[in-house]
Amino acid sequence: AQDAPPSSKARLRPRPPPDPSVLRPSIEISVTGMKQALACLENGTPEVLAD
Repeated sequence: AQDAPPSSKARLRPRPPPDPSVLRPSIEISVTGMKQALACLENGTPEVLAD
């Protein structure tokens, strides 16, 4: 068996570390969104709660 060509080995390298300029929004935004979703479920009409 022959070794794989270098281009195949290059694809097996681990991903580079995440770029800090494209990180996800802070947790406060996510918590606020969850609070809004829970408020909709608590106060929503049956149309909101339907599957």
